[in-house]
This record gives sequence, C-alpha cells and structure tokens, in this order.
Amino acid sequence: MDNDSDNKASVHFLDLPQEIRDLVYLYFRSYSWIDITQMPDRIQQPSISKVSKRVRKESLDVFYGKNRFMLDMRGWKNGAWPKSWTPVDIFTRWVKAIGDENAARLRHVSFYLQNFAVHYTISSGQDKDTPRIVAKFRQTRSNFESFDISERAPAGYTVKVAMKRAEQHLCYKAGALAKRVGDRNLGVKDVLELCKFVESLKPALCSAMGMGWKGAFIEEDPSQSIFGMPHMMACNECGYYRVSEVNARPSLGCRQRISRSARSAWDRRHSPFTPARLPQPFSRLHIPSPLLSILSGPQCAPDPSSRSLWQQHQVS
Repeated sequence: MDNDSDNKASVHFLDLPQEIRDLVYLYFRSYSWIDITQMPDRIQQPSISKVSKRVRKESLDVFYGKNRFMLDMRGWKNGAWPKSWTPVDIFTRWVKAIGDENAARLRHVSFYLQNFAVHYTISSGQDKDTPRIVAKFRQTRSNFESFDISERAPAGYTVKVAMKRAEQHLCYKAGALAKRVGDRNLGVKDVLELCKFVESLKPALCSAMGMGWKGAFIEEDPSQSIFGMPHMMACNECGYYRVSEVNARPSLGCRQRISRSARSAWDRRHSPFTPARLPQPFSRLHIPSPLLSILSGPQCAPDPSSRSLWQQHQVS
C-alpha cells in the first residue's frame, strides 16, 4: 500500500531542484538579445511570474539576469511606441517601470549607435574579485578614413584619437559609478546613468556633419566633460529631430495651461506599460502545456497579494 501511494504521489513544481526550475524559466527566453526599441512585447515580464511570490522572484531573477537587453539609439523603433518617444525616452520609461528591485537584477545591457556600440556587464557584487561594472566599447564601422573632421578640431585630432578617448572616458565613468555604488545593488538611477554615459559620447562620435562639429570634442583627460549640447541641438541624428511630434506629450510650459490630471490621462493612453490584470487560471496563462501539470500543484496557487505585487512593478 505504501508503494502504491508513493507511486501516485505527484511532484509539484517547487519540489524540483532550483537548477531544474531555472531551466523552466529559461524556456521563456526565446531570443539571445532583446531589442527594447524594436521588441516592446518581449520586455514585458513573463506570465509565469504571476503564479506566486516565490515563482515570481525566481523567474524574474532569470528573466532580467540572463537576458541581454539592447537599446538601439539610431532612432529606429517599433510602431507600437508613441511617435514622439525617442530611444532614450523608451529606455528611461522602461527602467523606471521595472523599478529598483528589477533594475538590480540586470546583468547585460548594451547600446547600439551609428558608429559605435557599448556593452555593460554588471555583477551582483558577491564576488569581490569581479568588477561591479565592466564597460566594453566597440567601433561598428571600418571606413573611418572617409569621415570628415571639423575644421576647429585641435591639432592631431583624428577619428582614431576620438574613438580611443571615447573608450577611456566610458571606462572611467563606469569605474567611478562602481565605486559610488559599492556593495549595494544598482538601482534605477544607476542604470539610467549608464545610458547617460553613452549618450554623452554620441555627439562627439557623430559623423553626420563631421566629427567634432559644434565643438563636440573629447578631451584627453577622461574626467573632463564633453561639450556636446550645441551639437545635440543642431544635429538631426543626435537630437532625434526626425521623430514625429504629432503625439508630443503636453508640456506645462506651453501657453495654454494643462492640468496635471490631463497630462496623467495622456500618459495612460500612450504608455505601453499598463497595469496587469488579475491573476488568471493556469489554463489561460501563456504557459506551455507540458508545464501545466507541474504548475497546477497546490504549492503554486496564486497568492492573493500577487495583483498588488505585479502592479507595484508596472507603471502606467
């Protein structure tokens, strides 16, 4: 009788070893890279994260920690995003939407631009021998000989010099941020600062009107800031002036005063980060059928507070 009861005993999902559960969570990782600007549906948290508190924590550790997120800063984006949003706007809203808890889970974040790319590798800080933030700079074009240099460039300033200094500036700023962070986890502000580092290099490495146009030169001292704002204000590429302003967000500075409630209503209509619905039965979740029998065990019953937990990490 004991043997029969043992044979009939079911194995629930949380009874499996952590390594097996992580493999299940990796099933939802169907792309080697997630392009934030081109794949708005793929940056949404997986449905399995709504099962319970424990499954949510484990699945999001894998989703944000194992996936490689990339921001294409060349101005191309999916049509699902509001027309007035620039790539930096999209990245900023996404990072703020996931919150500090999930921003701390990010391990691989990359930025792709016209002439260069930047890849950040972020460690958890548990291994003292591993740097917290590793920045890799890569040139994406080989025909730099054909690029023009601004007439006001300093003596000896070439494309090769600009690229080398850009890499030095990037590594210097990433190292300074790692020192400020110390042993704590990276938060929303820290991840956004990584994006600002890349954006600060963009005007200095832009070749649309000649490298160094409008005084956007990179100094030899990596602690010196890049004077790139005049370039950003005048360059269609760096300033994203090709982005349509048809759906531009109302500004409090416009002549016709707009109430804050009206601005909030506009945000709700145009934001893809909408609050999730109540947890649904397992049969209606987007979970592969072979997993349903495992996930339907009593230990995986939806937590009554899972709705508030989900909404806490989704911003309208």
